[in-house]
Amino acid sequence: MKHLLTALLLSTGLVSAEQLLSSASVADAKPLVEGQSEFAVKLLPLLGEGNLFYSPYSISSALSMTWAGAKGETADEMVKALMLPGAGSNEQFLLLKQDLEAASKETEQILGIANGLAMLQGQPREAYRESITNFYDAEIFPGDLARINGWVKDKTQGRIDPMLDQLPGGTAAVILNAIYFKGSWDKAFDPKRTREAPFHVAVDQKLQVPMMYQKERVQMVQNEELQFLRLPYGGDRFAMNILLPKEKHGLAAVEKELTAEKMADLFKQLNESRKQESIIFLPRFKMEGSYKLVEPMKELGMKAAFSPSAADFSGIMGSPGELYVGDILHKSFVEVNEEGTEAAAATAVVMRATSVSMGPPPPLFRADHPFLFFITEKESGAILFMGRLAQPQE
Repeated sequence: MKHLLTALLLSTGLVSAEQLLSSASVADAKPLVEGQSEFAVKLLPLLGEGNLFYSPYSISSALSMTWAGAKGETADEMVKALMLPGAGSNEQFLLLKQDLEAASKETEQILGIANGLAMLQGQPREAYRESITNFYDAEIFPGDLARINGWVKDKTQGRIDPMLDQLPGGTAAVILNAIYFKGSWDKAFDPKRTREAPFHVAVDQKLQVPMMYQKERVQMVQNEELQFLRLPYGGDRFAMNILLPKEKHGLAAVEKELTAEKMADLFKQLNESRKQESIIFLPRFKMEGSYKLVEPMKELGMKAAFSPSAADFSGIMGSPGELYVGDILHKSFVEVNEEGTEAAAATAVVMRATSVSMGPPPPLFRADHPFLFFITEKESGAILFMGRLAQPQE
């Protein structure tokens, strides 16, 4: 039988979760947030073309709980693939989760983050159990297909259902993360101003879509290639950030040159920019996604974890070679309308046993062609969700 993955920092006895929270701030989680941002950008081209929506935070959380029980080459590869800071990752996940939840309460936006470990065979080591419950607030429960799907459905307000169609033979455990966000725009779009307008899907293809409109003071930066707009939700901690190429069919070129460093620079410019009155056109849309992440993670260098002979998850349970990652599944949902945004995502790591102004006119931001978007938390800089809108759907 094989083992689960998660960090074992609590078992060292050097620090407790309570002591950590009283002596640290979200700034101490900066290495984790920077790594997650790099992971988000590198994962984007590996997920395919067309519409995309995923939660780098969810994927990173589930796989980090898995890494926490990994050892040797298995652990080393996962640190590099996930761009984790390594030692201290558990503490940083705790600090970031606490900050995100505090931001949700402060701004009265809805954010739910849940981690879980469903056991189908055996029991995890006590050190692993303590680590994931203390640092990830994970629920540990005996699992079967119905209970796992029910857990995810409940944590995502019914938006992800079902998470799994089946459990492969030999499944020993499933590591889970679910995240749900529902945010109301700081300045809502007036539904009476929404009009049908063309969206340029391709050079020779246009669709008529419901295009929302508002004239509002917002933060925006632009250069010769793109515009980057921040649309805050109420309370100004969470926001949707939209990266729009100036060329109607220029998203592929922008994505090709996109790096974590460029994204960080764009966010820095955006955070430092002054609000200016702008004319904004944004399509109303809805999107669902379903992704198998084994091959993308292999592309990023995580390989030993998927090998029944090479994987070492003995930090979770059993001996080296008894547990390996059989599958990584990620599902997502997002809806953007005049009131705000609803988004949800869940990740399952299936562990198998072997066997207006005077002067110039306001700038125009017309999102009538494919763009990237990011749902972020301002203080930490965390990217909770990321997507590509290539073809609006309702």
